[in-house]
Amino acid sequence: MLDIGDVVKGSYKLRSIANRDNGDRDYSIDNFAMPLTLELGRELNFKKVSSILVRLGNTSMFSLHLLLDRDLHSQIMHLDLDAKDTYLEFYKSGSGKMYLKILDR
Repeated sequence: MLDIGDVVKGSYKLRSIANRDNGDRDYSIDNFAMPLTLELGRELNFKKVSSILVRLGNTSMFSLHLLLDRDLHSQIMHLDLDAKDTYLEFYKSGSGKMYLKILDR
């Protein structure tokens, strides 16, 4: 199974870890209902993202969920990614705005 350090780099606050019945593991990263810019070839700006959920399983595939609130029903974006090819990097700008980059390995 992948480890969170295999797919997520940078400065972030891990809020919780949950084990799922199928063996997957959910990692909730707090964004404190602040704006988030997702960089994926171009910038996508979200006015409010409370949590970022990263779901890891038994393969190299992982999923990224941007949540308006702290539950999956409030999902505003979902991506399936392959850890062999990509990883996530969080960083804050000087003004405190959070950025999430999806980068090639």
